[in-house]
Amino acid sequence: MDDNQDQFITPEPLADASGPTGPAGPRGATGPAAYIGYASSTDPLILPPGTPARWATVSSVAAISLTVTQAVKIDASFLLSWVSGDSGAAELNLEYRILRNGTVIYTGANVYGLAENSRAAHQEFINFFHVDTAPSGSYTYTMQARINGYNNLQATIEILESELSAVVYPNQMPSQHYLFVSCWNDTENLNGHVAVIDTVSNRITRTLFAGSKPGPMAISPDLTTLYVGDQNPVTATDEGYNFMWVWDLVQFRQIGSVQIGATPVAIVVSPDNKKVYTANSGSRNITVIDNLTRRVIATVPVGTGTPFALTASPDGSYIFAACKSDTAGSDYIAAIRLANEQVTVFGKSYGLEFDPSCNPIAVSSNSRTFVAAGKEKALLASLNSGSIGPFFSVPYSSLGGQWRSGTFIDRDIQQFHQMYWTEPAPSEEISIWNVSADNSPARWQTPVSYPGYKGQNQVVASPDQLRICITVAASDDQFAGLHIIEPENNNASHFVRLPVAREVAITANSAIAYVSEHRYVHPVNLQTFTEMQAISVDGLVQTILAAYRLQS
Repeated sequence: MDDNQDQFITPEPLADASGPTGPAGPRGATGPAAYIGYASSTDPLILPPGTPARWATVSSVAAISLTVTQAVKIDASFLLSWVSGDSGAAELNLEYRILRNGTVIYTGANVYGLAENSRAAHQEFINFFHVDTAPSGSYTYTMQARINGYNNLQATIEILESELSAVVYPNQMPSQHYLFVSCWNDTENLNGHVAVIDTVSNRITRTLFAGSKPGPMAISPDLTTLYVGDQNPVTATDEGYNFMWVWDLVQFRQIGSVQIGATPVAIVVSPDNKKVYTANSGSRNITVIDNLTRRVIATVPVGTGTPFALTASPDGSYIFAACKSDTAGSDYIAAIRLANEQVTVFGKSYGLEFDPSCNPIAVSSNSRTFVAAGKEKALLASLNSGSIGPFFSVPYSSLGGQWRSGTFIDRDIQQFHQMYWTEPAPSEEISIWNVSADNSPARWQTPVSYPGYKGQNQVVASPDQLRICITVAASDDQFAGLHIIEPENNNASHFVRLPVAREVAITANSAIAYVSEHRYVHPVNLQTFTEMQAISVDGLVQTILAAYRLQS
């Protein structure tokens, strides 16, 4: 166990330090409905207690047909009932999710703490929505729930009634069809911009103002809001802060600016769309923003190191920040609980050394397995009921190579997850690691190495999980390009040669991957595995983004 695992850091509450406030809340699709699928029930459904328990299916709607010009809005709700015990405070940790044809597309969690201790009856109404922009096809949407922790409750925890609807609309959410590129101007004293590229015509349709040095970006889970961090060095150095610019992607209008820490380098929106987190390398802290009011609610210190990457757990329990220490071999992770912004620091005693050019953290889609890739070893941890650990440090001598960055996909959520990890030069392999869904360390199977390419860098899974895309840097004996793997086709491999390959972003419909160059972005068709005409963005490319991501 890490000697720093129990180190807690209290966030600093802020007085109002934000810019103008924006409109309330996320929005779904709009326009006349093309089809409505609906299911409801008033038959009680008992949820077995557990830590966690098995998932229980609450409701489902089938035969929902979509085309490329449509989106579906899923509205879900249920009434939860339970009875507290005889003595002591009661606690209930509830998880819920939406699946599309068996694949998880939305997760949520609620924690209830109750002072009543006299067999008191309680009811909570839970409602949520998700806008899905799946490829063309016919889909079944399923709502599931489970108990992931409890204390001092009576045996019966049940859902008394539930509703699930799927409404198909003409897709009027522009962000599904756009790539966003943050760019710096060649002239030092001129503002940069965010180029908006239509992914159908592959042309720039507009540019957005986002300060003088726009850098990291994030899109909200419902694809309606864009967040851009300004890295203006003058403001960061002289004033100790920067701004984050907020854009409404339905009407393409600026709806706010928020004062954050100095030199933002990563931005993540929580899976429930309630909060935004920015990692600020200049001020060595994390800014937490309420997504409803667009106001800063806390500034979270993360220790003496510099945060450079963020990863959100899919269940919305934690934001993990990878931190670079001033002392070699003592890099670490700061885990921020979304419920209260409390920070747990761990990893310092394991001799980790991160490569700050990549995000070294990945979390499985069931939010039970955490992995961080250092230069000499990997750190693994179990995530259970709001706790982190036990920890396992694995030297790369037993893994067959070094790892840089990784991503999880679901092969069968009841059996295992599969994790793809890139390896730095001179390796010409990519590691594929099967991780058991029950998170038993004994079942973390030895990674299997597949042929790859020297100079691997960023690895990203397409939203439909049918493609793994890896950027490959050029060297004396290796062309630059995009390595594409098909997990559902026996890991079939494709290589698309490009002039330069830095970052990769994949559209929300999983049709096109965009690879950044210095002044261009290069689209790659993920159906035919062919390159398309490069697009000039009139500036120096910093970051590219086309869909909601848990990593930054």
